[in-house]
Amino acid sequence: MVEIAPQVVIVAFAVLFLGFLLLKMRPLRVQRRMPLEVRRARERARVAGTPRARAEALCDAAVLSARKAGRWTAAAGLFLRAMRADPTWAGPVQIAIRTLHKRRPRLLETMLWRRLAQLPWDEAHREAVHAAGAGLKSLYRHEIKDTAKARFLRRFVRAVAD
Repeated sequence: MVEIAPQVVIVAFAVLFLGFLLLKMRPLRVQRRMPLEVRRARERARVAGTPRARAEALCDAAVLSARKAGRWTAAAGLFLRAMRADPTWAGPVQIAIRTLHKRRPRLLETMLWRRLAQLPWDEAHREAVHAAGAGLKSLYRHEIKDTAKARFLRRFVRAVAD
């Protein structure tokens, strides 16, 4: 029988433990580089002269980020930035609904509720409030089955439209 010195056993366990620690401490995933089209759209937003042009460029970046790169959270952030860039325009809300309703309904739900909470409910913002309410109504009728919320939002959309 071969005898192993205790120091060899300790060194072997130390090496195994160090390997285990390195495995556990490695980054979970490598940061993916943003596609060129998304970077160009973000640059267009940065140099845009009007709030509407900035919002349109941010929407383009969000759609590209979601569809080309699969970066849904980044897309949601870009949509929210577009909504803040031109708060009276309903376009970013409608584009976000078209882009996210099938693949990320819960993310869209959170975005739309946040949007409704941030917008003033005055005449200037009526279109954007109506679009967010209509998007939530559709979301609760189709992707997220919740009849009580759908019923409330149906009444809400009617009240805002009047």
